[in-house]
Amino acid sequence: MLHLISAPKDGGKTSCVKQLFMEQKRGRGFCSEKIMKDGVLFGYVLRDLHGGGTKNIALRDGEAGLFRGEESFCHGPYRFFNEAFVWAQGLYAQACEEGASAFFIDELGQIEIHGGGHAALIRQAAASSRNMDLYITVRDSFVHEACRAFCFKDYHLLSLF
Repeated sequence: MLHLISAPKDGGKTSCVKQLFMEQKRGRGFCSEKIMKDGVLFGYVLRDLHGGGTKNIALRDGEAGLFRGEESFCHGPYRFFNEAFVWAQGLYAQACEEGASAFFIDELGQIEIHGGGHAALIRQAAASSRNMDLYITVRDSFVHEACRAFCFKDYHLLSLF
């Protein structure tokens, strides 16, 4: 079953994912956590909800100088690192191999709606969601656009607001 977790920006989507993950006996997936520096948003890391490992996914473009050699792209003020998206796909492959009961993706945004980022992972996981529950966070203002872009028809919407 596909579950979309919707809320505005900073509306508790990641916290909800963490809580739902704790309720799963064999869940896998990742959440996106903020990196704060002196009270300012510096970037984001992906955190493996099962193993706890992290991977930088986005840093403010001016702060990403140390990572310039890595394949990346800019979106808004952030530089996104392709390696993190590949890492997330690996988490999904591992979840499938281990027979996970649920997989969590935090989050589906404009990058994915336009075919980048986690788009391939979302398409793959949604196509095989009969084998495990799939939980995806998406901003409330993007729900309809996301459903149209990914042809989501049969899903449960968990709106936090």
